[in-house]
Amino acid sequence: MTERTITLTDEDAALLDRLVAAGGYADAEDALHESLKLANLAQTSDDMRIAALKAAIQLGRDDVATGRVTKFASAAEIEAHFMARGTSTPRPE
Repeated sequence: MTERTITLTDEDAALLDRLVAAGGYADAEDALHESLKLANLAQTSDDMRIAALKAAIQLGRDDVATGRVTKFASAAEIEAHFMARGTSTPRPE
């Protein structure tokens, strides 16, 4: 096990104290360990979303390169296309 010294802001130290006092963690070390696990999970999740987005972009590029595209002259044609497929187009908010 590696031992490290860290410096916390007053706000972070107060949060750490509140988490331990609330009984969710046995001590500050447990709370910090859990926060590192959650940070790692968030990073992994972000990496997975980025990889999925890159794959979708590549799929679109491949479709364009091979001519697997449909051209529409208007928004009404796009709407009709998706309605015929039983899906709807996303609406801007």
